[in-house]
Amino acid sequence: MLISEGIPAADDLCELVGEYVNLEFQLSNGEKVKLLNDKDIYLCTQIEIPDKGSCIGIAADTSFILICSYGEGGENPEIVMYKRR
Repeated sequence: MLISEGIPAADDLCELVGEYVNLEFQLSNGEKVKLLNDKDIYLCTQIEIPDKGSCIGIAADTSFILICSYGEGGENPEIVMYKRR
């Protein structure tokens, strides 16, 4: 099933420690930030987009959802959406 042209649906969520998925994002002002806590547990998934050589990552807990895109090995991560509850 596709959720959008060329993007497969995220069918499974895994519990992962923040340290494993806590990418460092560069903000428009040049500041670099990590949005997750390395010791917390998050519900996560990764959707690979082979045609573009990139991934979409989703991480969430009871207070927020983070959707980001990045290249192989977490290279050049970009925030697509960060929404607090």
